[in-house]
Amino acid sequence: MEENRICSTKLYCMLSDEETEHFLLKNKNERIYIYMEKWDREEVIVQFHECEQYSHVHNSVYFIWFEKARFRIAEELKLLSYVANMEKDDGDMILFPVLETECEFLSPIPFDTHLIVSTKLLKPKMAKFVFQHIITGKDDGKTYTEAKTTVGVLSVKHGFCLKMDPVMEQLVSTYFNDD
Repeated sequence: MEENRICSTKLYCMLSDEETEHFLLKNKNERIYIYMEKWDREEVIVQFHECEQYSHVHNSVYFIWFEKARFRIAEELKLLSYVANMEKDDGDMILFPVLETECEFLSPIPFDTHLIVSTKLLKPKMAKFVFQHIITGKDDGKTYTEAKTTVGVLSVKHGFCLKMDPVMEQLVSTYFNDD
């Protein structure tokens, strides 16, 4: 009897957003059921200045790649323009401090490796944004890194927010329902 199972995140990032939501593959005579989610993907070629003396990516560089992905997602959410208008109209400045990061360095990434940096926003339950990151080899699909970043919402006037305001909630809802 063949068994259906949810695919690991390692395979998600090898699939494009254009593919259908539910996908059936054959892999080593197993049927794998995959549910597609919204991923931001960027192709990166490891540059010399990103490496340490052993020609592997320096640990700090991963977090720069993750930050760029978070900002692309924030742009897609229209969150940055909303926050800029809020500051102009209301005089309140909203900041998004990183509260926590976890990074599992599974394998060193050598100089000149072609990579896919995949990031997705997990559906927020409160005024926190949690991003999942996976770095894989473009050519071989090898998973080099898995990480997670948690970002809070901070109002300069009111402090840390426990709940998003209605407009921010609507922007997030629209982002997740645009699939």
